[in-house]
Parts: sequence; structure tokens; C-alpha cells
Amino acid sequence: MGHIAIRLLPSNLSLPDVDVRYEIPMLVAKATGDRVRDDGYDFIDDDVMIIYLACDDPSFEVHDVIAALRSNEVCGNNILNASVIGISTDATTFSIVHPANQGGEFTVTPW
Repeated sequence: MGHIAIRLLPSNLSLPDVDVRYEIPMLVAKATGDRVRDDGYDFIDDDVMIIYLACDDPSFEVHDVIAALRSNEVCGNNILNASVIGISTDATTFSIVHPANQGGEFTVTPW
């Protein structure tokens, strides 16, 4: 099982709304025919939200996740422009794939 994480800083959203934690996974599941599924969310550093998604092949599925976020607003927000997206096979260390020019990785505490 692989993982995709969408890291959001509420101050980067034009209309901050905690409901994005539910709306994003629903949008992604619909856009991917349920190949990418909700895997929970967490808050780190008191103000950063991470939305976790589960899938079989994160390096493949992340392209459809990015396309869905590029094509749709969520709760009045352009999520893609406000997020850092990473992929992982261990659910702890995520290699950043968006923004493409950022590179690197981020780590999380297993949830």
C-alpha cells in the first residue's frame, strides 16, 4: 500500500475551511474511480493540515490527484496552488512531487 500526502497551510488558502479535510478525499476518490482513497488527516505544528490518501501505486496515481486538484476548487479554494504534495511507500517519509521545482521530502509521525 502506498500513500499520497497533501500538506496545506491554511494561511495559503483564500477561504480557509477545515471541511477541505473531507472534501478533498471525496473529490479525489471520485476522480480516480476510488483507486485513491481517504486515509485520514492530521495537524502538525498547530497550523499545517496533512490529508492522507492511500493507493496501490502512488507514483502513478499522484498524477491523477494533481489533475483533479488542478481542475476543481474545493470549498472555494485552489488547493493545488496552496499545497505541497508528496508520495510514500512507508507512510513516514514523503518525496515531494508538487510543486515540481521544490524537490526534497517531508516526514510525518505515523498516524
